[in-house]
Amino acid sequence: MPTALQGAEQVRDLAQAAWDEGRWARAVQLDLAIVAGLASAIEMADASDGYIAGLADESLERLRLVDDPEHPLEPPERARLFHLLLEAARRPDVRDAAWNLPLVEAAANLATAPALRAAWDAYVDEELEIDDGSGAERLAMIGLGLIRLHDGEAASQAFLRGHIHLPALRQLAIREALQAGQPGEALRLADEGERQDHLLPGLVIQWKQWRHRAADAGGLSELSRRIAGELVAAGDGSYFEQYKAASDPQGWPQAYLQLLEQLEEGRRHPSVYIQVLVAEHDTPRLLAYCQWNRRAIDQLYPHLVPEHLAEVAALLTERAEDLAAQATTRGHCQAVCAALSRLADAGCPGGAQALGDVFRARYPRKPAFIDELRRWQQNTAARAGGITR
Repeated sequence: MPTALQGAEQVRDLAQAAWDEGRWARAVQLDLAIVAGLASAIEMADASDGYIAGLADESLERLRLVDDPEHPLEPPERARLFHLLLEAARRPDVRDAAWNLPLVEAAANLATAPALRAAWDAYVDEELEIDDGSGAERLAMIGLGLIRLHDGEAASQAFLRGHIHLPALRQLAIREALQAGQPGEALRLADEGERQDHLLPGLVIQWKQWRHRAADAGGLSELSRRIAGELVAAGDGSYFEQYKAASDPQGWPQAYLQLLEQLEEGRRHPSVYIQVLVAEHDTPRLLAYCQWNRRAIDQLYPHLVPEHLAEVAALLTERAEDLAAQATTRGHCQAVCAALSRLADAGCPGGAQALGDVFRARYPRKPAFIDELRRWQQNTAARAGGITR
């Protein structure tokens, strides 16, 4: 074990003893030393086993308990520990390791005096100026919690509005608007979020989902239906049945074709496209998809027989032949046998057996392949009550 880790373990034991004995200042100093030391070492060490992070997490977890209600700190001690925590959180290596946020949260618990609160607010403002990612979201949520605890609703709403560009805070504002019976405000916030994040597909879907909830809550049935269609086209197939149910039956054929056009554009969401075709029993398009992507026939053939038995048999035969040509290991050979089983299950047991014979003749120098094929043929014939060869 590297010397740095051995030293961290020794300091950990000293820190735990200090916590147990109620020597808070000493305990905080020791755990901060561990965090700082490990943050410096993590870039040079092999952290793949998670051991370094585990050691740091132990210290961070203890530091969260620095403000123990049963053992309140005197104001001077509280101020000293507060500044130690913020100083450590500002270290670039601590921030790079994403260990600054637990330290900031611990400092927030100590920021009860006006001067400490002002220092904490200044730190938050400073950090939010340079970070607009997930760290900023968590920091803003910590700040919002502190404001709500000490400053009241007006101040918390002002903070929320001032940082509404952060997805976590916007989502919170939408949820609270819905809980307050303000679906119009929730819809406005979600619309604004979708426009703001239109280049980020994951967030676009999230804001559409909130728009859908707000439209439902506001009784806007046509808007709710339209957004459900947008969600399906954007890759969330869970809204398909709702979209269809809310659509006019007479207008559904046209709406269905428009949805398919959106899904076919760039083929960005193949799983949703397949889901829709299966739900609508659109076997001609499903077959065309399998002819374009031949691997898809492995999962989709049950939806295509018996209407398209000949085409399915041809596709499954091609798949088996492709797999056989590439088979170099016993696992590959078993995959060929699985492909033959699919051909048999599709309604062509005789064709599958015959194709197995073809492969045995075509690849006589692949003994493992011959063995797997023979075993497959014997098992299949036995299950069918036939004669083994």
